[in-house]
Amino acid sequence: MTEPSRRRSGGLVRSYVITGGRARAGTPLDVVTLLLATQNTRPLHHLTVEQRGIVDICRGGALLSLAEVASHLGLPVSVTRVLVVDLIDAGLIATRTAPVVQNAGPELLKEVLDALRARL
Repeated sequence: MTEPSRRRSGGLVRSYVITGGRARAGTPLDVVTLLLATQNTRPLHHLTVEQRGIVDICRGGALLSLAEVASHLGLPVSVTRVLVVDLIDAGLIATRTAPVVQNAGPELLKEVLDALRARL
C-alpha cells in the first residue's frame, strides 16, 4: 500500500484523494519522461496545491524527469503521473522523451572496469 502524502499543513492526505480517486493516468508516461512548463499564461488558481507545485517546479527552467518532479514534491511517482497527465491535457505541461543511449559494447565496459580497478 502506498504511504500517504503529507500536505504542507502537516495533515495526512491519502493518494486517492490527491488524484480524485484515479489510480492510473489515462496516458502512459515513463518515469524518465522529461517535463517542462508551457508558455501558457492561464491562471493557476483552479489547480490543486500539488498541481501548482508541479507547474512551479517545471517553470524553473531545467528539464526534469517525472521521477525527479515526484521526488521534489515528496509524492509517489504513480500519483505524480496522474497529476502530470491532467496538466498535459490542460496545456500547462509539455513532455520530451529522454535521449536514447546506445548500449555500451564489451570493449567500453572492459575499459571502464579496468579504470575503476586502477583507482581502487
